[in-house]
Formats: sequence, C-alpha cells, structure tokens
Amino acid sequence: MRNLKLRAGAYRFVILSRARSKTIGRDTLRFFPSATVFVHHDEVEDYAKVVPRSQIATHGDVTSFGDLCCQALDSFDEELLMLMDDYLQSVRSYTTRQDRLFGKPEMIEAMCLNAAECAYRAGAKLFSFPNGLPFHSDPLDPISFRTRYLPGFQGIIGRSLRHDPKLLYHTDADLCLQALKKDHLVYVDRRMMLLFLFNENPGGNNMLRMRDNQQANHRYLLEKWGEYARTFFQSDEQIIKRRNRRLKGRGLL
Repeated sequence: MRNLKLRAGAYRFVILSRARSKTIGRDTLRFFPSATVFVHHDEVEDYAKVVPRSQIATHGDVTSFGDLCCQALDSFDEELLMLMDDYLQSVRSYTTRQDRLFGKPEMIEAMCLNAAECAYRAGAKLFSFPNGLPFHSDPLDPISFRTRYLPGFQGIIGRSLRHDPKLLYHTDADLCLQALKKDHLVYVDRRMMLLFLFNENPGGNNMLRMRDNQQANHRYLLEKWGEYARTFFQSDEQIIKRRNRRLKGRGLL
C-alpha cells in the first residue's frame, strides 16, 4: 500500500467557527495556529482582527451542521482534511505512563499527521482522538458504539465519506456508521486526547442545534440506520454534563 502523501499542500487543518472571534485565539487556534478558519462571509472582518486573512476561508449560508461540513469538504482540494470545532480547551498526551499536557503546536500537528498515516495504512478513511467521553467498543460487535466519540475533531482521508446535510447535528454518528459500513473501521488514536468544552460555550455552531427540531433529527437517524443508531443519543446530554464535571474536577477543562 502506498504511503499517504503528507507533504505540505496535501493536508489541511480546518477550524469550523461561528461568532467566536473573541475566543478562538485562546481556544482551538492556540493549539493549531496555522489552521484555516472557516467562517461565514459576513464574519471575515471580525475574525481578521485575530486571524491572518490568508488563513480565513469563507462559506455561504448553512442550514445544518452537516451542510456546513459539506461546504468545507467542497471548499478544499487536499486529500487529508482535518475538521475541528472552535472550542478546544486542552490537549493531553498519553504516550507515557502518566498523562501530560501537550502544549507545543508542532507536536500536536505531528501527532495528527502520524495518526492519519496509521489510519491510512490500516485502511480507514476516518480517524480521530478520544475527547473525555466514555469510549466503549466491542470486538464481537464492531458495527456499533455506545456514545459519540468523534465530535470536535474528524480526520477525513479522501472524499468517499461525506456528511449528511440533512442532519442538524450528530453528524459524527452518521459519518462513523458510513465508515463502518464502507471500510469496516474507524481509527481512534489513544495516544492523544483533545478536550473540547461541549454544550457550555454560548453561540458558535451550536446555534444550528434547534431544540424544537431535535426529535426530528433523532427520527431521521433512526430511519437511516435503525438499531445501530438507537443507543447513540439516548442519554447524550447527561453523558456530556457528567463528562464536563469530571474533567473540570480534574482541572483538565
């Protein structure tokens, strides 16, 4: 199998951001300072105050988070695209017996590229890192998972996988199931943990999650994937709240 060509120009880090120009500099951009910031065209001037204009890319109006991700996939030509949210708080390394803070952007980027190479060699087109949510897997039931473990960061190799524009959110669940169906594998690299502050940051792309449409969103996932999606969102918000309290108690958020 040929190597994934990870020379400059063959990959891109993309931060999906909205209405967070005042906080992005101390959050995700601090860890990925060379990333492209993908924002609505009306917000360019706000973001240009903290992000070099050469690193800003724009999109049009979006109807859902799935639609936003599709616009990102269509806007860039790189074979390897790494999409991430704009509220990354901390990065931890687990390459030794004791976890430690990962603060140097060049080390974080190198770890992401190495994970991409491992995923590619294993035959996966989708990869990510743990994010502090409970991670459950069953080797005897590989096409199932018990909670969302790809929100925040999604590494996508090629364009055989594509977000569903009909989904307001939970696009990570749909993308995982697509990958499991097509490639039978999603690569999750446990050498590094990306800690995002889920559901507690006001504004941002969370504004695309309209509570009155949540049930319709759930029904659509169930119609599309049946039993494989059923356990995914049963206690999603409660799980995230417990996760946030636990990480804050340990001083990780």
